[in-house]
Amino acid sequence: MKSQKALVILTILAQAAFAQQEMQQVQQEPQQYVPQQMVQQEPQQAMQQEPQEPGVPIHTITVDFGPTIMGFIIGALPGGGDNIDISGLGFSAQYERQIFERLSIAGRFAYLGIEVGYEEEDNNSGDKAKLTMDLSSFSLEAHPRVYPFGSNLFLDGMIGYADMTMEISGSIFKEDDGTGKRPKERKSFSISRGYFKYGVKVGWRIDFGEPGGLVFEHSYGWYNASGMGDTMGKQMARKFDGDDVPDDIDKAFSIYEDYIFIGGPRMTLALGWKF
Repeated sequence: MKSQKALVILTILAQAAFAQQEMQQVQQEPQQYVPQQMVQQEPQQAMQQEPQEPGVPIHTITVDFGPTIMGFIIGALPGGGDNIDISGLGFSAQYERQIFERLSIAGRFAYLGIEVGYEEEDNNSGDKAKLTMDLSSFSLEAHPRVYPFGSNLFLDGMIGYADMTMEISGSIFKEDDGTGKRPKERKSFSISRGYFKYGVKVGWRIDFGEPGGLVFEHSYGWYNASGMGDTMGKQMARKFDGDDVPDDIDKAFSIYEDYIFIGGPRMTLALGWKF
């Protein structure tokens, strides 16, 4: 029995010594160093091989046909007689830069003008009179624009400067004096007024080639304006050395200012390109 116990003890001691020797050999073996750059190299190479997405367009240039349509409507109005001729012209252009996904800033230039011509001939004297009135306006506007849902719908604010000018010229052609020429007398004058304008619009933009490409914009809004200096009626009265301004003249100019040339309802029908 004693010999068997001694044999078991020797076997256990031998196994313990062998295990301890193996652990010492493992601890003494140098650990293999793997640089961190080599570990990250493969993922970086994989990322570089992936195709990069194209950049999001942030520039948009549009031409608004709203003033053009208004000019055609004005030109199509009845002149009130065969001797009166009315024509109109309007256009607008805008550049927009997308600052953030839901915020952009735009600059806009707009022009609208009408021309009224009147012509009459005196059957007795043969004299011929021609009167022309040009009424036009231009505006420079800044438009901060918000896209609340980051898509087509937008809310547009506007502040800017506008100018309205009226030029009246008249000519009288005398009867032919036998030389084949008709002596002419001509007089003209012009008046103008500046305005601070502001307003809002709501609309939507459709990007047909999203992202970028052909775009269409449609919006509705209202503009207001504050005139600077004397009214157009007072300036006109001074041209004729008068102090009193007929109420009808100032009322007429107020309608032009508040509803047609400077302020009033506004509609946008614009086509452009986003890039």
